[in-house]
Order: sequence, then structure tokens, then C-alpha cells
Amino acid sequence: ALAGFRDAGLRIPHDMSIIGIDKSPLTEAVRPSLSLLAFPHHKMGELGTQMLMQMMEGEKVTSTHLIPELEGRETMAPPPRK
Repeated sequence: ALAGFRDAGLRIPHDMSIIGIDKSPLTEAVRPSLSLLAFPHHKMGELGTQMLMQMMEGEKVTSTHLIPELEGRETMAPPPRK
């Protein structure tokens, strides 16, 4: 996406912000560094284990929402002022 926008003459983040999903080594290797939504993997594992144990004991399992954290890096800028 970064190369495609650059080829189209758009400047990141001046003209377009890009936000990826989840951490990977590439998010820090590319330039500009990719902004992203980072999911709490440790918390996901804890909740998954709790849900599995509830299911194994025949309990009702309730859904849980995990909120990712926004890590703003070099590919994200505030909207332009009008």
C-alpha cells in the first residue's frame, strides 16, 4: 500500500494515513514506520483459557470484547484543517 500510494503521487501521512493491524517485524522495518492497532495477545490467551475451562465445566460462556491499542507512528497524521 505504501508503494502504491507513493507511485500515485500521494505523501504518507500528509495526504493519506495508513494503519495496519497487529504487530509484526515489518511494521517497524518499513519506512515510514507503520501505525497499527495492537491486540493484547497475553489477555487474549487468558480469556481464551477461561472460556475453555467454562465450556469444559458446562458453564455458559459469555463473549468478551478486547480493545486494541492504537500505536501511532509515522504513517498517521491528524486530518487537515479546513
